[in-house]
Amino acid sequence: MTNEFINTISGLKTRDDISGFLRELLTPTERVMLAKRLAIIMMLKRGYSFRAIEKALKVSPSTSSRFWKMTKTQPFDVIMKGIKTKEEKKKFWEEIERLLRMGLPPRGRGRWTNVMRMLDKP
Repeated sequence: MTNEFINTISGLKTRDDISGFLRELLTPTERVMLAKRLAIIMMLKRGYSFRAIEKALKVSPSTSSRFWKMTKTQPFDVIMKGIKTKEEKKKFWEEIERLLRMGLPPRGRGRWTNVMRMLDKP
């Protein structure tokens, strides 16, 4: 199953194909959670404090600590390589800042519906 999943992803060639695949496969909450994981890793790599990460992304201290421990044993080279150019990095951080300005919703059912709608708007 893992190989089939990897083969499916590697067969996707365009940004639209990848985006469509992720929209079809993942719920809005799962997409946000994966984006948060990426943001935590990037923020840790940039030297943000645990408290800043927890406050900005509304994650628990145990979550930020767990990812910090992971960054000590894993270089996350593939992820870091995925954010290729300075412009792509800038775009990523602009999206994070936009999300932070909007404010993350409190925990609870259906909290991401409006956030996802707002993120889709330019």
